[in-house]
Amino acid sequence: MDVLLQHLEATAQRLPKAQHARLVERFERSQPPRWRSISLDLGAPPAVVLEALGRVLLHDRFVIGKGVDYQRQCVEGALEGDYRATQGWLATVDGPLTARLELTFEVRATVQPDGTLRVAYGRPLRSWVATLEARLQGLLDRTPWGELGLLPSRHNPVLGPGDDLREPVTGNLRDYSGCAALAELGDLVGYDPTARVLPLGIWTFEPDPDAAARRAAPDPAADARRLLYLGTYRTGAQMEHNGTLIIAPQNSGKTELIVRWALAANRAGYSLFIVDVKGNLYQRLAAERLRGRLHYFSTDPALDTGVRFNVLADLRCTSPTDRRTIEQVVAALLPLNQYAQGENFIHGQLSQKWLVAFINLLKLVESYPSEAPEPFDLGDVYELASSEEALSGVLRTLYALEAEHGTDPTQPGAAYWHTELALLIARDLELVPGAPHGQRAPEHTYQGLTVSIQTALRPFSRQGTLAHKVQGPNDFRLDALNEAHQVTLILGAREQDLADAETVLGMTIARLHHVLAERRTLRPHPPRRVLLLLDETRRIRGFDAGRYVTFARDSQAGCVLVYQSISQIKTEAEMVEILENVGTQIYLGGLVGATAQRFIDILPRRIRPTFSRTVATGDSWSTSQQTGQESVPYFTTSELYRLPAGAWPALVYIRDHPSGKPFLVDMDARRLNAALAAAREGNVG
Repeated sequence: MDVLLQHLEATAQRLPKAQHARLVERFERSQPPRWRSISLDLGAPPAVVLEALGRVLLHDRFVIGKGVDYQRQCVEGALEGDYRATQGWLATVDGPLTARLELTFEVRATVQPDGTLRVAYGRPLRSWVATLEARLQGLLDRTPWGELGLLPSRHNPVLGPGDDLREPVTGNLRDYSGCAALAELGDLVGYDPTARVLPLGIWTFEPDPDAAARRAAPDPAADARRLLYLGTYRTGAQMEHNGTLIIAPQNSGKTELIVRWALAANRAGYSLFIVDVKGNLYQRLAAERLRGRLHYFSTDPALDTGVRFNVLADLRCTSPTDRRTIEQVVAALLPLNQYAQGENFIHGQLSQKWLVAFINLLKLVESYPSEAPEPFDLGDVYELASSEEALSGVLRTLYALEAEHGTDPTQPGAAYWHTELALLIARDLELVPGAPHGQRAPEHTYQGLTVSIQTALRPFSRQGTLAHKVQGPNDFRLDALNEAHQVTLILGAREQDLADAETVLGMTIARLHHVLAERRTLRPHPPRRVLLLLDETRRIRGFDAGRYVTFARDSQAGCVLVYQSISQIKTEAEMVEILENVGTQIYLGGLVGATAQRFIDILPRRIRPTFSRTVATGDSWSTSQQTGQESVPYFTTSELYRLPAGAWPALVYIRDHPSGKPFLVDMDARRLNAALAAAREGNVG
């Protein structure tokens, strides 16, 4: 007998005969379902309960699509049929039934977090619902759970590095089997002052998210045996020279990592350049009694560290390379991207050209020792931009010096720079006989044309917030990074100092580019290893991070870029260039949003086993299980969101490492510091 009609008749027996037609109408497919539900506690594992329910539905000829969904712990089914009003029990119903009836009964069942089975049904088939619990319980009582549990009761599993998926699972699978096992990272284990210096973290995999909270006191010796460092490639090249990208959301341990690397590099003899955007890095590092000399320059106008940063003091103008360095500093002071296209952009180009000429004029005068007892600074350049009389005085002085001492015909002199400034100088201004004439139109004023230069240099003017910090000899010498003695340079470019900090930071990075270029000319090799730690890299004006990493690699310098999110990288092209060029990627805390998706995109897809089953019903049951393979992303976003790697987790990926795999580390400061101390002392058990 048809199951749906059988239970409709049994349900109708509880109702007055006058309501039978109304009952049938509620099962018509055209009528919207009105969902009700019951909860059943059957005392069996979720996979077993779902399997039993699936068998009951199939026995009753429900259509259940792809079958039981063990991943989401649910099953849906529908009992459907087309009937004539004269068929079976329907012929006994009094009332206006259509000649042809399309009836349906839907069921949705889900295992709840507490283990109970919630069965929702869309039509009031009380007879079927009333017998469901007894039928399920009877099937569970008379059938061994091992037979019913075709899928094992392994629920919400977490696969560790190197594990294989060998059986079907229930719940949500978190798969880290593509991560490198500790045995695959042997070349990164163990401190070596010539090869492995910068600590990445303690190799850790903890499938239980509560394990970190329950962990007993750390074992420094055991942790030291699992402590990983950046090492060398098979070619012998240092991994840090290929650049490092750190993605660190707030409160994820970024400051601890930067301090840890700075201290490790300092102890290994590196010279350091560090960008400190909050001021807390200097406080931490100064308390550690760093080796070598320490120089700290801050854009905080109220803080005088006694260190002067006169960027002009180290500049020269006697070769094309020197003049190119001046142009790079000017580009940082006056970035063209602040000008709109059209006339404003042309004015920006002219302003850059004039500022280059101002600096070259002062450097030429400075090349005559009797004329400049102290090096010029940006405050002197501001004076030239503010006063045509001051500019005229410098040009006259230079003409007189060249007349007295002679000129080098291969070098641009006063006349050349006078011509470069012609559009700025009044037409009727004659400096010396035979000098180029000015070309400034009467409708323009000198200060009106130089207003952009004045604005950029105002912090360095005699009345500016940074005037006292940029005058005189230069203490904050970036070229000291190329010298034999060890030095640590910390630039405090505070976010609250706004444009002042951005100007100093951009100018410094431009000058640093030239210092790195000089490293490539040192023979037989640079005298000391260098590490650049660029916190909040996004704040560096006009900074091409991808090219800078490549340039630093060629200069045998490690460059560390730090962002809060991958989306802080301004353009798609720049993001691609960074990810394609940087050697090491470190993601602190977890990966979310665009950061997670971008990381997934750069990894290959993987092949993972699949498990499916078929059930044949009838007088007896028969089951079979099939295995296959599927292509899956290396990670899912949920797997990257919560990393099973201790209290302070991180994911590390080193391009071109022999394993080719990312790996998980714990960066808990307490554990790491104890492990580092044990490693330095050789106490690794």
